[in-house]
Amino acid sequence: MTLEGVATSDLLTSLNEAAVELVRAERGFMVLASEAEGEVEVAIEAAHAYDRGALPRDPGQLSRSALRRCLSRRRAVVTCSASDADL
Repeated sequence: MTLEGVATSDLLTSLNEAAVELVRAERGFMVLASEAEGEVEVAIEAAHAYDRGALPRDPGQLSRSALRRCLSRRRAVVTCSASDADL
């Protein structure tokens, strides 16, 4: 998919990198979700670490509770720790 000549994946990667740097996060993920037949499918479109650059797009790196909160609120989630009880 493109947006005025810019690949959507490149745009999402740039936005994710900028967000990680702006808030000085250890890492950040850009996740897109779609629903088909009552099932939610999640795809990591960008993954970036503050000190290491691009990360593999491995769903195992995501906190499940943070992902659930993000999907239920339909907005970004910022945590201090993946184990935060009150994300």
